[in-house]
Amino acid sequence: MVDQLQTFKKNLTKNYIKKVKMPDFTRELAKQKDHWDAFGAYMSSELGIHMVEKAKEMPQRKYIITL
Repeated sequence: MVDQLQTFKKNLTKNYIKKVKMPDFTRELAKQKDHWDAFGAYMSSELGIHMVEKAKEMPQRKYIITL
C-alpha cells in the first residue's frame, strides 16, 4: 500500500506540479480536488524538495546488520 501511494504522489508531481498544469479531477482524482492546492504548495516548497532529495539518498545508504 505504501509503494502505491508513493508512486501515485511521484506521478502527480512529475506530470502536473513540475509542468505547472492542473489535472482533470475525474475518476481517481475526484477526491483530491480539495487538497490539490496544499499538495502543490508542499511539493514546490523547500521542505518538500528537501524531503524528496532525502528519499532519493536512502537507497544509496546500505546498512549491513550482523548479529
